[in-house]
Amino acid sequence: MRADWKPIVASLGSLYAACVPAAQQPGRKREMDDNSKRLGGLFWRLNKGDVSDDVIAQLKTLCGALDERNYPHAAQIQVRAFQPHCLLASRSV
Repeated sequence: MRADWKPIVASLGSLYAACVPAAQQPGRKREMDDNSKRLGGLFWRLNKGDVSDDVIAQLKTLCGALDERNYPHAAQIQVRAFQPHCLLASRSV
């Protein structure tokens, strides 16, 4: 994995770790398991180098907002940047 991508992994991994205690609540364990699988898939693709430069740029912007605890801005970035990718992925399945 490229060194400049490691902050993405650190940021998202830290956010995931902060959410793990919520998995103790009924109904949240399955959600956290799903998040774990999705993050694992992203990290695997990053390690493989199978992520476009556009997505990397958006992830860096998203992680910057998360690291600053600017959650409303992070939510806007997530919706604006990744909704088209999710729609394309769901159509190809």
